[in-house]
Amino acid sequence: MTFKEEVAADIYGVFLQDDEFAEYHRIEGKSIPCVIDSDKGQPKNGGDMYALAEADFVVIAKTADLPERKEAGEVLNLDGRELTVAAWDEQSGMTVIGLQAPVMT
Repeated sequence: MTFKEEVAADIYGVFLQDDEFAEYHRIEGKSIPCVIDSDKGQPKNGGDMYALAEADFVVIAKTADLPERKEAGEVLNLDGRELTVAAWDEQSGMTVIGLQAPVMT
């Protein structure tokens, strides 16, 4: 098995397993395993985690499980909440989505 294959196996066999890291959330009405970081994109260990400093939530999921790609400014429904897409980055079968909650005035 190549290193690339080993990493892919870890992503799907560990990181996205609901008994390890992932939890099931409803995205656009479909229940999928994903990891949600709600640390508002705050820097971690002196660096900028995911480079999404403007995001209130970061969703990490398998690209194939997600709906069609949305552009910044479009709305995505996460667990019944309408959130605005700040960023959508797909790489090697995984997607990182930065989401912003509406500002209440």
